[in-house]
Amino acid sequence: MKRLFVGYPNSYEIIDHIKDRLQKELDTLEEDKKRGISWWTEDRFARYSHERYVYRQQLKELDILYKEVDEAEKLEDSAIGNFEDDPEPDPPF
Repeated sequence: MKRLFVGYPNSYEIIDHIKDRLQKELDTLEEDKKRGISWWTEDRFARYSHERYVYRQQLKELDILYKEVDEAEKLEDSAIGNFEDDPEPDPPF
């Protein structure tokens, strides 16, 4: 089995990987719709609508999770004192 990540993955890589896989599934679903919607039964169309809804909801939740991870990392960096963009403050004298 091929490894998905090289080394220890961080939170951003994991979320991006899951989002990419969900987007690929959503694209496949849309492609199937384009190819054969005229032949679909009502049950198949209902299943398509449900799967599409679930994939989109999961993508929205992953976007929220990505923002939470970003905020948590910024908070951790500020607590440690690792400011990337902030220059060192001038001494008060």
